[in-house]
Amino acid sequence: MPAPTSPSVAVECFTCGKSFYGFNRKFLLKRHMITHTGEKPFQCPHCPHRANLKQNLEAGGGGTHQHVGAVLESGTCPLCGKHFPRIASSWRQKLERHLLTHTGEKPYRCPYCLHRSGRKDSIKRHSRIMHPDKPPLSASDIVLACNQSSLST
Repeated sequence: MPAPTSPSVAVECFTCGKSFYGFNRKFLLKRHMITHTGEKPFQCPHCPHRANLKQNLEAGGGGTHQHVGAVLESGTCPLCGKHFPRIASSWRQKLERHLLTHTGEKPYRCPYCLHRSGRKDSIKRHSRIMHPDKPPLSASDIVLACNQSSLST
C-alpha cells in the first residue's frame, strides 16, 4: 500500500467525487472546489469582469475574456455597450464611474457613519444632509473603505 504522501494516492472532491493525483493534488482539488462554490477571485484589470481561474482572463491562457486594447481606451462599457465620447476631457473618469454601477462596488465611506457609496460627490451630499452639525467635507476627507481601490490604476 502506498504512503499517504505518495503522488499515486488520490484526493477526492467530497462534492462530486472527482479524483486528483500527483504531487500537486491538494492544489488541484482546491482550485476545483471553486467550480462548486462559484467563487471568482480573479479581477480583470480593465473592467468589472471576474473569473474563477486566472488563465480565464488571459488571452494567451485560452481565456474567453479578452480586450482589444484597454477597455478604458475604447470609451465603451464592455458590459452594456454605453459609449463615452472622447471629446470631453472627463470621459475616462465618467466611464470608470459608470463601471462601478455594474459591480455594485462602493469604495468610498462617510467619515461620520457606516454609509458607503461608489461616488465621492454622493458622500458629500450624504454628509451635508445627514450630518449637518459636522464640518463640510473636502475631497481629502472622503477615503476609500477597507483598503479598496477604485477602478483607475
